[in-house]
Amino acid sequence: MKAITLSLPPIETNCYVIFSKIGGECIIVDPASSFDKIKEIVSENKLKPKCIFLTHGHFDHIGASDELRSFYDIPLLVHEFDSEMILQPNLNCSSMMGTPFALSPADKLVIDGDEIHIDNEVLRVMHTPGHTPGSSVLVGSEEIFSGDTIFLNSYGRCDLPGGNFEKLKESIFKIMALNEKLKVYPGHGDTTDILVKECFILENDCIKNSDHLT
Repeated sequence: MKAITLSLPPIETNCYVIFSKIGGECIIVDPASSFDKIKEIVSENKLKPKCIFLTHGHFDHIGASDELRSFYDIPLLVHEFDSEMILQPNLNCSSMMGTPFALSPADKLVIDGDEIHIDNEVLRVMHTPGHTPGSSVLVGSEEIFSGDTIFLNSYGRCDLPGGNFEKLKESIFKIMALNEKLKVYPGHGDTTDILVKECFILENDCIKNSDHLT
């Protein structure tokens, strides 16, 4: 599986265009903004978008979703527990930035264990609440797209609507049980090559800093 990374405004969110190594299907993960840039990547690589997947419902991960699904006539997927978040500026936190907006309702609500097929490749939805109630990651055979659940040397804040640090700790330990050689593609910042390195840092941080919020 291959992933093209676009770092997009308003706060350098990583949007991923994910496609298989043998076919032309792709999915778009967290289209923060910049519809034209995403469309250009899809066109340059001769890809066929299959769906849009949101790792969670915050404003900085969803901005171009409606334009993309309208243009490509594809469904928008989000976990059921974040379905209301994308509809309400106060919940998706866009109102905090002074530019409130909301999306149209999601076309499909996913749950833990759902699968997304891209040609012959499979990504599994893993529910990882904590940053938001519906935060979810996508797990492939060699990679994990972690949204704002984990980053390089850090993890998501829990002081925004729906955040819960105890649930985030549980989610981090759940991720730790995965293949330690998975490459991590986070919602912000750099990728990290080996999940086990990341989880060792996060495990110790979780244990020592139970009041951590950022």
